[in-house]
Amino acid sequence: MQSTLNASDSDPWNQIAPLLDEALNCLGKKEHDAVVLRYFEGKDLKQVGASLGMREDAARMRVNRAVEKLRQFFNRRGVTLSAAAIAGAVSANSVQAAPGGLAAAITAAALYVSNLPMTNGGYEKAAADYSRFLEIKPNDCSARHNRALYYEQLGQFDNAIADYTTLIEGGTDFSRVGNKDKQLALDYHYRGRAYQWYKRDYAKAVADYNEALRLDPNIDGVHLHRGQCYEALGQADMAQQVFAIEPPH
Repeated sequence: MQSTLNASDSDPWNQIAPLLDEALNCLGKKEHDAVVLRYFEGKDLKQVGASLGMREDAARMRVNRAVEKLRQFFNRRGVTLSAAAIAGAVSANSVQAAPGGLAAAITAAALYVSNLPMTNGGYEKAAADYSRFLEIKPNDCSARHNRALYYEQLGQFDNAIADYTTLIEGGTDFSRVGNKDKQLALDYHYRGRAYQWYKRDYAKAVADYNEALRLDPNIDGVHLHRGQCYEALGQADMAQQVFAIEPPH
């Protein structure tokens, strides 16, 4: 289990902003669309229902269920907030947090991924919008992290690794992140995963996993992936030691 952050440790938006796109992508399409319509586009529940072809009370239930799933996602990532706090933070900041063109790029990216299959260019368009955002704010943590995730989905693994490397080494602005070490640990984890899965560079992956664990000893999944790399490197004893901490499923 990951350690948790108390909601009083920092502003709720600062805690959830770097993880928001990833959290939204874990929702089902209808729940994702309900959140985007309600909080990103500012529609009332009657308008949300009309857009989704359902009654207002059904739209309310859909939005509430989606926000609860977001709460559970953030809790697994070490951010402990109520559903009401999450809804309030997203409503107050998701669009207003960035000036005009930047907010449009973020919202468009979320909509592309939700409404266009990857084969029809949804992920490619989302990555392009994050690129536009990063031209203006090149040190933004959330935008670069999310673009790296979309690059992985597109099979652009060198680009994903480059973004994770920039996040780790490139003067990233972590001022809106609830916990800098946890965010860095996550990016080391994901870069290590890219080295492991896509490049088969197990030594580099292990180095990144070690750094992720140094920054956040309770991060989920890293011991397992590190053990898999030790197996691939022929270091069976090391693999067994690691699997004793986090066994393979």
